[in-house]
Amino acid sequence: MKSLVNLAIAALLAVPAGAAMADAYGSGGMGQITITLIDLDPDDGIAPSLSFAAGADFNGPHLYGYVRASTPDEDIYREFERIGQTQASGISGGSSTAWSSASGSASGTAGLGYGPMTVQGSALSGADASGVFYSLIYGSGAQFTLSAHTAVSFSVDGWAHGQTTLGGDPDTGFDEAGGALLELELGGTATDGSLTWDRQQGYAVARYTLDANGLVIGTTEDWSGRLSVSYANMADASADGIFLAKLSASGYSVAAAPVPEPQSAALLLGGLALLALGRRRARQA
Repeated sequence: MKSLVNLAIAALLAVPAGAAMADAYGSGGMGQITITLIDLDPDDGIAPSLSFAAGADFNGPHLYGYVRASTPDEDIYREFERIGQTQASGISGGSSTAWSSASGSASGTAGLGYGPMTVQGSALSGADASGVFYSLIYGSGAQFTLSAHTAVSFSVDGWAHGQTTLGGDPDTGFDEAGGALLELELGGTATDGSLTWDRQQGYAVARYTLDANGLVIGTTEDWSGRLSVSYANMADASADGIFLAKLSASGYSVAAAPVPEPQSAALLLGGLALLALGRRRARQA
């Protein structure tokens, strides 16, 4: 696994001489999560309630990321990681090279395990240098018990930003992208005993656009809004569930394959997340 991941990253970062200079940026944030309970049967005599499982040690917010820089003289790869010791613990951290930077921070909240959070990063490049960044904040999963005949929703306001300066060079294959992704997931037990999921996400990914002359140029993309997921316990007894929130920023400014269509930008940023996961598993093996 380690060799495959290393080969993938090396191929991504190969930079030919004469490539144009370009920069990519990504950032995102989530506010405080709001929990709303709805009584589905006001006449059943059951008061709507939700209780979180007791938090274990190191059950707070989790920050992981990496930066990478490649030049003719060196190839630098740096990881960073922070874990909240308790659900109420706040965390912050980051790392940088001459050609890339990434960081993140999150406050803690009892029960949920995380509160407002932000991530950001930048990837710079030149004629013989390139950069990659990735930053992710998530929780270990907030497990809860929901009363019978009750619905619950988890909502949060958030934003995402992505920016590129040149967008790429189709003649040389120089390429850049940057952005951020927000995700909410809520799982609960259905009346038949199966697990049902509600998921929602918001994102902004900047890749490139074309000017009036048909030339590739950089672009800026932004998203802001409210994400909300819900679960309804229709059973006559309480039911268990789990809530997760994730926030990530990623980007690169490198010489890679010829510039693809804009629709594939989100897939490319997702590929950075897979590389990060592979690096972590290889490191822990």
